[in-house]
Amino acid sequence: MGEAVDPQDKLGQIDRNLQNNIKTGDIPFLGLYSRLLDENIHKALNISLAKSRDPLSQYLVYLNNWPAISVIYLTTHVCEGFGLHGIFEVYPFIQSALQIQLPLTTSQKIKLWKKYRAACFKLGLSISSRLSGSHFMVNEYLRQSGVPIPFVGDLTDKMLRYGRIAGIPDDDDPTAIRRWQNGLSMRLLPPFSTVARQAIDLDDTGYYVRLFLKLLEKPAEPATAQSDFELRMSDAIHRQQIAAVLRRKGKSLSIAQVLWRDNQLGVELPPGEGIEWSITVGDVTTNKIGQIESRFIPFDNPLPPFVEIIGEERGSRIKTILWEDDKNNRLLIFSPSGDFVHASKLNEEPITLEPGDYQALLRFIPDGLDETIEVVRRQPSLYSLPLRLDPGQKVVLRHGPANVDLQADLKPFLLWDGVSIKGIRGNEIYCGEDLKLHALIPDEFFVEGVKYYVRFSQSARTEVLTAPLTRFQQEDASIDVSALIRNNWKPAVTRVLAEIFREGIQRPVFRSSIMVWIGLRTVRNRTHFYCASLPDNLIDDESDNLFVNRDKSTLSYRNEDNRFFRMVFNLGDVKRFIFTLPVPGIFMQLKDYSASTETERPITKGGTLSIAWNSRNVLEVSSTSKGFLKLGNFRTNLDFSKRIALSGLVEYLGPEVDTLQFIDEETGCEEDLLHLVSPHEVIAYSATHKSNLYRIRFSLSQEATEVTMKATNLLSGTCETHQLGCNRPFERPESWLRGCLTCENDNQQGIYNHDLLLSLDGWPNGAWIIDLEANMNGRWGKLSNARGDKFSAGFIILDGTISTNALSLDQDYKGIGADAQMEMLRRFNERMLSCYALESWKDLNWVEDVWHGLLDEFRGQADYASALLSFSEQPTPDETSCSWVPMRTLSAYCPELYALPARYFSKIPNAASLLIKCLSTISRMQHGLLPLFHEAILHQIFAVGYLNVHQIMRGAEPRQFDMRTYKDALKQHDLTDRMRLLRQDDWIPGAGDYLGALHYLYALEKLEQGYQDTLTGNDYRRGKALFLCRSLKHYPIPGLPTHLGNGMTHLGYFRNYDDDNLQVIQQFILEISQFLSLFARICRWEARNSGCLARFITQVKNIVGEPSQFESVFGYLLYIGKEIFGFYLLLWEAVLRTDYNTGS
Repeated sequence: MGEAVDPQDKLGQIDRNLQNNIKTGDIPFLGLYSRLLDENIHKALNISLAKSRDPLSQYLVYLNNWPAISVIYLTTHVCEGFGLHGIFEVYPFIQSALQIQLPLTTSQKIKLWKKYRAACFKLGLSISSRLSGSHFMVNEYLRQSGVPIPFVGDLTDKMLRYGRIAGIPDDDDPTAIRRWQNGLSMRLLPPFSTVARQAIDLDDTGYYVRLFLKLLEKPAEPATAQSDFELRMSDAIHRQQIAAVLRRKGKSLSIAQVLWRDNQLGVELPPGEGIEWSITVGDVTTNKIGQIESRFIPFDNPLPPFVEIIGEERGSRIKTILWEDDKNNRLLIFSPSGDFVHASKLNEEPITLEPGDYQALLRFIPDGLDETIEVVRRQPSLYSLPLRLDPGQKVVLRHGPANVDLQADLKPFLLWDGVSIKGIRGNEIYCGEDLKLHALIPDEFFVEGVKYYVRFSQSARTEVLTAPLTRFQQEDASIDVSALIRNNWKPAVTRVLAEIFREGIQRPVFRSSIMVWIGLRTVRNRTHFYCASLPDNLIDDESDNLFVNRDKSTLSYRNEDNRFFRMVFNLGDVKRFIFTLPVPGIFMQLKDYSASTETERPITKGGTLSIAWNSRNVLEVSSTSKGFLKLGNFRTNLDFSKRIALSGLVEYLGPEVDTLQFIDEETGCEEDLLHLVSPHEVIAYSATHKSNLYRIRFSLSQEATEVTMKATNLLSGTCETHQLGCNRPFERPESWLRGCLTCENDNQQGIYNHDLLLSLDGWPNGAWIIDLEANMNGRWGKLSNARGDKFSAGFIILDGTISTNALSLDQDYKGIGADAQMEMLRRFNERMLSCYALESWKDLNWVEDVWHGLLDEFRGQADYASALLSFSEQPTPDETSCSWVPMRTLSAYCPELYALPARYFSKIPNAASLLIKCLSTISRMQHGLLPLFHEAILHQIFAVGYLNVHQIMRGAEPRQFDMRTYKDALKQHDLTDRMRLLRQDDWIPGAGDYLGALHYLYALEKLEQGYQDTLTGNDYRRGKALFLCRSLKHYPIPGLPTHLGNGMTHLGYFRNYDDDNLQVIQQFILEISQFLSLFARICRWEARNSGCLARFITQVKNIVGEPSQFESVFGYLLYIGKEIFGFYLLLWEAVLRTDYNTGS
């Protein structure tokens, strides 16, 4: 007779085998292990519990003796009944499994939950981190049940369809997986199973998404698949054609999201050129176009009730509830990267969050946190509060008698600690040096000698590194990541994934990843990267404005006049990491969201900007130095980049408080950035003088309670400012300013007539401009008409007598030194660039006469050419309409400046003007063109225009330029990877781009933009200008070498357009471009053959017909086409230098 087998030992062996299968498997939920439990054992347990007098106690004994068998048994019952009576109705099925007749008491439920949870943890399964809140015990059972097998097909179909719309995340990016899972859950709507959706929501490990990603790459094998669920999902994936499309294209993640960035709430559109998005905020809908990089679009409404984002892909729809009302008891929670997490209010249910860092956006100041919060805006009130929640920690925000609780889940958490650099698009790279990782593991996870370790892996690499975590480290285990990876991984910018594993268990407990620059030693000023070795996955050809010093292993920007430089890194599988940074200094960009299409334009430091309370414009300020922005009582930190809604600055404007400043955090130095004005529309205006009185009358729709008067003497630069109260006289004892301001209400017209009377007694001699600002309803603003043209008064005064004759000032500027004259010219030139209302200009036209007189003082003095050229590129005030073209410009009055020998262009003050940059490049040709090719100043393709291009490659100087050959080379140049630069408003050609295809296309697009912008109000000048261009189409230049005077003399092409299919406006653009090429050729020929410029100007004046109109028409052409003019100046100087003589 054989030896009897102890049935308990037999169950023990079965249980140990089950434990081993669970611990070594990938599946984190018990419901998917149900097939491992033999049906006979299931029945035996059922019968045994039915016979027991106390089934619950009996089951708890089984849990202790055979944890794997017991938890699978109970979970199987829950799975079978899951969802039959409601999402959270599980206890009837637990009672059935335990053979209990009466409902469980609360204490029995808690006891069972604790033992069940402990058994699950012992098996290495993922347990719920929620120890309180609604349904927290029920959620444990539902979590372990997982997605029921019958719903695998429907779930997989939803995943495939969502992947086609939103792309697919990378397995090494837990944040992207969670975002994708949340987006998927929003689409799991009835008739899809509510039970299955609940299981997806409870999956905080991302198991189902990760399994989907794994099976998408490779089908499951029946022999090795760990569950029926895996086999069914695999079959569902690979019988659909869309799966092959997702694998083949490697479609990257494309999910729009609500963000809090730079103290602004908005939407980030994912990368994708040309993709259309519809964004609805409240009842306002706008359409936006995606770009090659992600794009952040702030909301106009500071308290948007909700936002709905719809992509052009069918089904790509996200709706997020934000501020449900404007009550001051609400708050929003965002992640450290700005992702929206939760919306709530005081006295609501506790907010349960994962451990980590957060940013709270509040309508109220929590009690006791006055010093911690940052004031975002005053009306409506918004405050920002940084928060840190450790595992299990509870934070209470109180406001008077009300409060809201923030409760962190009790689960392990990883915190990266090191130097990080954040790009302008919000992405972040950690320096590989001094990088540490802190692992925070709750006490509950250290039981029965459990040990943990962290495994590190990187994208597109197979090497894996591990570091142990010991028991004494459980509160805060710190790992020196830099020491771990320094000698094991190659220098690269890569995603590093850290996963906490429990010893003996194959499933990670927690996952976190960041971008790390391995081999980066330090970063200075956020612009100079010093490496031990250069990253081997840097893609030079796709990077922009990047200077790589391979000898010193450093990277930085190449061209300081571009706002940004961009590095692109290859992450494998055609994936790219694009990292964009600003160049040193402070740059400003005005983003206009008032139209359906967002527009951007750079703002010049020191300029003037008009703002209004209902403006939808946003000012983006970028700085490589830390500091803060200040305007009166307004103050906000600036770290890298800050976006400011201009409408929120109106309330801070006031007398002498109209300049936005940057204060450097390290040095304390103050720097004026912008002069801000908020205009008031003038209904009527006049300025008169009689005897010793000067009167300015203006009518407004409301009474101006105060007016600020600023009187500037353009001769000396002195300035007097005085604040005037309405209906009372004013006098300053220490000054000569005296007068009174009155206001009368015209009830019949519904306007307020203001009368400013100034006494001229004692008024100093000079050329005076008077600018006014008015305070209406607490808002200060300049005076302007509906188009934005400004109102200013002005006069020449000599010994108390007003004069309109500029000749009376001859002795004031002719008898002084040249430097003083130049400074005076700068002030007059600035005024000539402003757009004054017609009623105002008739009293200021003497400014033009003095300006002409000052310019005549410098005629023929080449030594002052650099200063004059710098003045010629002074921008018009930012407050003026884009259709404004100054009637008189320095470049039209002094065209001979562009015909000077090249050496005079070497000292022009550096500016962002492309025309100035081209002139400066001309001055560098003194040793020929070869050095400029070798130093990557001129684009290499320019050499193709020479017939001896092959000899050039061997070191010969260029000879025999042919425009047609050059044109063909430009048109055939593949710009696929760089055309995006033309769509970036902050990009301008720099070293390495000159005379290349992008330089030409950029200049031509600027000409087209200038033409389109100035269509309004310039009909007469434009008509005259086009007639002039056509009339001189075949203008001969005597003495020019034959091959440069005949045949093709300009490029004359648009990208992607045949010459026979041009639109009418494009034909006009090319006519203007041809004229500017002709003028550039004459200017550079004049430097070699004196007299041709004078003959040309005479011919131009004859064609225009009216000598007084010459400057206006000629100035219009040079104003809208200065970039293409600069291109041709550079081209013709290079060609004449190689094919004629140096002209130095």
